[in-house]
Amino acid sequence: MTGLFVSDLHLFSRRSVGHDRWNELDLESASWLVLGGDIFDFRWSTLPDQAATLDAARSWIENLIALHPHLQIDYVAGNHDSHPTMRSLLQVLSASHSKFQWHDHTFRHEDKLFLHGDIIDARPHSKGLEFYRNKFSVEPKSRGRVANLLYDTIVATRAHQLPRHFVHRPQQILSRLYGCLVREGFVADRKLQKIFFGHTHVPMQGEFHRGYQFYNPGSAIRHLPFRPCLFECTPQ
Repeated sequence: MTGLFVSDLHLFSRRSVGHDRWNELDLESASWLVLGGDIFDFRWSTLPDQAATLDAARSWIENLIALHPHLQIDYVAGNHDSHPTMRSLLQVLSASHSKFQWHDHTFRHEDKLFLHGDIIDARPHSKGLEFYRNKFSVEPKSRGRVANLLYDTIVATRAHQLPRHFVHRPQQILSRLYGCLVREGFVADRKLQKIFFGHTHVPMQGEFHRGYQFYNPGSAIRHLPFRPCLFECTPQ
């Protein structure tokens, strides 16, 4: 059974080329699709409001399920798509479709752990991730014209590539993420070998750290690398 891990499409943001990247995927060759968060971007959506963004997200997921009935689909929420209405939608879809499941933060399968990865930017306590994600659930002032123009300029000049060279270096990311996984108790499980995450927009294909392999598909934000991750597994 072949699995495909994809995250950070940031659909509905005008900085995203997620639709193009998505159409390049070979979903027919996969048996299992893991959507690792920030598939949709409620914070920077170009649609009129959050209700319109939610309707578009529903249509996108339902179309995915209808077009690829062979796929087992697991959806892990990220910070940009963890809006309460989106979480409710994911719950409804999970109850309605036997081959679609959603997860708030993480889920395990065999020797693999899947998560979005925004835990590395959350405060190191039990409410840290909830507090961090709440900032992305409020109707954002950041959708204003000036903020969008500033963000567009950053992307157009490719300045958004700089963090992965200076702030989000792979070993720095993995050191922080490993520390989070220690606090969460995941590394106590000796069966765990591979960790799939998104959020940082820095692609990795089996980067080793502390005895684990880390995978990240990058991002479909314009001018950033996007490299979906394949994995082998037995059916759930």
